Amino acid sequence: MQDPPCTIFPPILHLVTELKDSSIHGLPWQSFPHDWHGAEIPSSIGAAFRLATDGRWLRFEARAATPPSPPAPGETAGAFLEELWTRDVAEVFLAEEGSTRYSEWNLSPHGAWWAHAFADQRVRVPGFAPPDWVETWCHQASAPGWSAGILLPLPPTSDLHALRINVTMILGEAPRRYFASVVFPEATPDFHIIKWFPKPALEKN
Repeated sequence: MQDPPCTIFPPILHLVTELKDSSIHGLPWQSFPHDWHGAEIPSSIGAAFRLATDGRWLRFEARAATPPSPPAPGETAGAFLEELWTRDVAEVFLAEEGSTRYSEWNLSPHGAWWAHAFADQRVRVPGFAPPDWVETWCHQASAPGWSAGILLPLPPTSDLHALRINVTMILGEAPRRYFASVVFPEATPDFHIIKWFPKPALEKN
């Protein structure tokens, strides 16, 4: 993909002092204006996310108004499980300006998660070990929708002003719909084009 994206949807990253403070629950949700192919998103889907950081940790939450896909075996809150992207999933990709390295974090509606580091586009870092401590949660009390979240560590050397973030979601089966911060209409969905990861809008709360 050589041409620039047709749409850039910069994620909003809220700067907070304490990620476990109850006040962060009042942070606004950010909705995707349309799907990968430019179709408007009905309110019945309700795909949305929010991001917050204290500079050391990142809190990523996602929600949808549709029923989640049934969990795969072992897909429970806190479980580390690959191939979450084959069902409903929310994803956040983290990179720094000027670097080809990035990480991918997957979150399922059921609270399972997966992560990996990449040296370049889709080139996995060999021997990657997930962080020792990651917290996830999920809520499905408001049928038929769901919401889930993950608290994950940022690299100690992270510079928030150099951070680049791609937020994505995949929902449904017929049809399967793709949402992303960076969209190339008419192309096959590809969330790994790191040179186009947008710079988030930093908002101090």
